[in-house]
Amino acid sequence: MLSSGPASASDPATSRALQLFKDWFWRPPRAHGETIVDRRVSPLELLYDLVYATVIAQAGNHLAAHLTANGLFEFVVVFSLTWIAWANGSLYLELHGRLDGRTRMYFFLQIGIVAILAVYAADASGGGGGFAIAYTAFLVAMTWLWYEVRRQDARVHPEFLADTGRYVVAMAVSVGVILVSAFLPAEMRLLAWAIFTIAWVFLLLLFGRSPVGLGRGMTPTDSLVVETRCHDNLDWHDRVGGRFRVLVDLLRRRRRQITEA
Repeated sequence: MLSSGPASASDPATSRALQLFKDWFWRPPRAHGETIVDRRVSPLELLYDLVYATVIAQAGNHLAAHLTANGLFEFVVVFSLTWIAWANGSLYLELHGRLDGRTRMYFFLQIGIVAILAVYAADASGGGGGFAIAYTAFLVAMTWLWYEVRRQDARVHPEFLADTGRYVVAMAVSVGVILVSAFLPAEMRLLAWAIFTIAWVFLLLLFGRSPVGLGRGMTPTDSLVVETRCHDNLDWHDRVGGRFRVLVDLLRRRRRQITEA
């Protein structure tokens, strides 16, 4: 009986702490149309961009060593795949992300996956399917995130359900296509990726003609124009990007040692 007083007095504080923790990690994404007009680009987004820049840099190094028509074709395809992944992740954060633990947790997960992509990007099509498997893992994560957006739209903005449903289906199909490509011969894998990127371009054009209209789903904000702030962060980009490239090079050398052992 004597101990029940302090325990019961702490119950409201404990419940409040648990609720704050739940809100921080399990709050649903923003639905379509819930635009944060004065949102600014965060350091997390700058780091996110740098990881993709490292993937392209690794692919560029491969092109410099294999300056042929086939090498150029492979670079263009890998660059396109990287851009599709970046566009998916960046637009999700812009349209549906929050400044909470859930968003940050998923974005650090994506950064880890894209770092693995950078390891395989130097020989993406001929690297034994490692690039495709890592890309599949990224698409799985993004499919889940867009599916959660669809669930949120079902409660708040049902007029977007048709578009988000098609997009989730397209993401799920993409997972299957890239996963299957991991087990194809190198030439067939590269061709499958090329067809995949062309299909995504047409898909984005199709969604741009949505009868709902992009005005409600994608209101222009300052954070959409990332280039306007790039000049303020060049030194930061150079320092962090250089260290990240060193880490990727170490991982690539370690993978080569394991392969040769």
